[in-house]
Parts: sequence; structure tokens; C-alpha cells
Amino acid sequence: MVCQTPYWIVRQEIEHLDLEAYREAAADLQDTLAKEVGSLYKTTCLKCGSPNAHIKYFIWVKILICDECGKDFDLYPGYLLALNRRHPKNVIICSKCGELNEVEDHKKPGNCTACGTALKVKGPANRNRCECPHCGKINKYPNTLKAPP
Repeated sequence: MVCQTPYWIVRQEIEHLDLEAYREAAADLQDTLAKEVGSLYKTTCLKCGSPNAHIKYFIWVKILICDECGKDFDLYPGYLLALNRRHPKNVIICSKCGELNEVEDHKKPGNCTACGTALKVKGPANRNRCECPHCGKINKYPNTLKAPP
């Protein structure tokens, strides 16, 4: 038997909701947010050059400073950003330049459209270890004696 309690609670909470007042409050909130932080969600369109293109996604990647050479690098566990299930094509991040590439077959991704580097699916970070792309040193993370990644 399916529990009806969550349904009942939500129904009770919104049963007397003034939909028009709710729509107005939501629109006011949206306007306020657009004014205060909207510029943080804009970028330059790579196709037409418009400086007001809306950002759809952000990719957050931890960065580590190499114990050996002191240079920083990204801790990517993998470069496959999206499979072609909910997206028309597989999306892979270039390990060299960071360009997003749409590919038909993620098992044979080909080369980056921007810099020509061979695309990889598997990233360098694995089991709390990552090879520095600058000097080759295997770094362990997190290192609580230094700082968070």
C-alpha cells in the first residue's frame, strides 16, 4: 500500500493558496534576482557574439596545487559530461583546453574541435590520487595539512 501522508500534507498546505498572489510574488522575486545576480549568469555567445547569452550550466571542478612543482591543475574524475540519453549527443570536456565537444560515440570520441587534442573519457583523478599534468608527480588528496582542494 502506498503511503498517502505526503500527498495529504502538501494538499493541506497549498489548498488555500492564492495563485494570483503567488504568481506576483514569484515574478517579483525573479525580477529582483535578475537585477542582483543576473549578470553572473550571462556569457558571450560563441555563435553570434552576443554578450547577453544566458548560461545554462556551470561545471565546478576542484583544483589541486602540485606538491612537486607548485602549479595547479583540475581534479577531473572523468571528462564525459553528458551521455546522449537526455542530450542529442555525448558531451566531452577537452582535457587540454576545456572546450565542450559533442560526439556521436563516447567510446571513440575523436579529437577536440578547438585544439585537436585526443578526447578522453577517463580523467586523471582516481582513488584520491592524481598525476600532475605539468611534472608527472602523483599527488594525494585531500591533504588536510595544506588546504581543501
